[in-house]
Amino acid sequence: MAMKKRQGKSTNMKNNLKFLTAITLIFLVSIPVFSQTYISGGNVFGTWKSTESPYIIESDISIAEEGRLVIESGVEVIFTGPFALEIYGRIDVSGTATDSVYFTVQDTTGFTTNNYDGWYGLVFVGIGSTQTENSTLEYTHIEFSAGSGITCLQYSNLEIKNSTIVSNKDKGINLLDNSDIVIENITMANNSNGGFEISYSAPTMDGFNIYSNNGSGIQINGTPASNSMPTFTKGIIHHNSSVTSGGGISMTGGAKLSLIETAIFSNTSNQQGGGIYCGFSYVKLNKVTITDNLAQAGGAISFVQTNGTNPTVSNSILWGNYPDEIVATSSQPDVTYCDVQDGYAGEGNIDANPWFVNAENNNFKLNWAGFPNDSYTKSPCIDNGHPHAKFDPDGTRADMGAYYFHQSITIQPATKNTFENLSVYPNPAINSISIHNDQPLDNVQVCSLSGQVVMEFNSFKLNTSYDVSNLQSGVYIIRINQNNGEFFTKKLIKK
Repeated sequence: MAMKKRQGKSTNMKNNLKFLTAITLIFLVSIPVFSQTYISGGNVFGTWKSTESPYIIESDISIAEEGRLVIESGVEVIFTGPFALEIYGRIDVSGTATDSVYFTVQDTTGFTTNNYDGWYGLVFVGIGSTQTENSTLEYTHIEFSAGSGITCLQYSNLEIKNSTIVSNKDKGINLLDNSDIVIENITMANNSNGGFEISYSAPTMDGFNIYSNNGSGIQINGTPASNSMPTFTKGIIHHNSSVTSGGGISMTGGAKLSLIETAIFSNTSNQQGGGIYCGFSYVKLNKVTITDNLAQAGGAISFVQTNGTNPTVSNSILWGNYPDEIVATSSQPDVTYCDVQDGYAGEGNIDANPWFVNAENNNFKLNWAGFPNDSYTKSPCIDNGHPHAKFDPDGTRADMGAYYFHQSITIQPATKNTFENLSVYPNPAINSISIHNDQPLDNVQVCSLSGQVVMEFNSFKLNTSYDVSNLQSGVYIIRINQNNGEFFTKKLIKK
């Protein structure tokens, strides 16, 4: 009997051990396995994979001129000391919107107190290079460099897309000597010595947010050997602070810039040009909003000896800057079709509150509360740009400022029976139109695409013809209004 009991206990113990082993195996399988790769220095190439991340960098590393390094999405590259990645060849960083690639440092101790010895960023070197294929940085995050996040020296074969360059001790990006790179959708913020510095280079940039840098948001120095002009479109430059001239943008030494559809606001300069300082240089501004900037002089823009070529400012808004909007010293800027507070001489210029949607919350879109009617609620900057400028995307005359007011008429649902059998003919029309409907209609308006009522008819019969011969050729909107609030719209083409 005792022997049977011992055997039963032994069998139970074995079963328990099997159960615990199975549970342990399940638990171990459920734990993700993390790996890391140490890079001791020298040339790097091949592919860095997310399954082998993070990559721990223990010395300076480089990509040879004939070399190529691919970095997969989700990889983290961590530098343990004052080292850099120098690129003479090609690098392809392939982050995604949900899984960026990070370049950072192992220890940020002393970063905020300037007692810091971190890594030194990505350095692209193209001197004497025969490299023709582009390097790409996509969805890349670069931070905590003791120098600039990215430095390019005579290196133009670089595309940066959907990336962030933040919290570096020098600049976010520093371009030197004909580094004409291409940038699309980038953020440069909280860098200690300016956001973006360009010396003798002509990059292009479309879609950018440059803010909260200690120094000018953008600094441009000198004319590139190609004599090309940097071109920046559709961005915002804000809350940067410079102890010298140019809080938002500073241009010196023959620099050039074309700036389009950009808002510059809440920047400060201890000297001249809260928004822009243009000294001995040339700038072309089109559809730019400059507001709420601060300087000793030239709150919006300061022009100084602008290199024999008059800067141009068109279709723009300069409003609410301190202590003034434009100061021109030995310079004659050509300012036309702009809204300038307190006025400025030039064709088409106005001096009227632009009626931003919500300036206190940095919404500088134009307001038209009663669109498409109630013109007294319409911003004076709408449809008031240069008459020969490119039309806004909605097909109307150019607005002033970085953000156009989209003049689309919303068709609200009406009772089906009211307009079920409505027709307007002929369309296109030459001299007259006829409106047919099964029910009487209360009011008909013919509106321009800007929302202005150009013809109006009240209390008309079921089938009526109306003279439109006095309308100029073009596209109009017929708006049919009922007293109960229902309305219907239809496009009319007048030949």
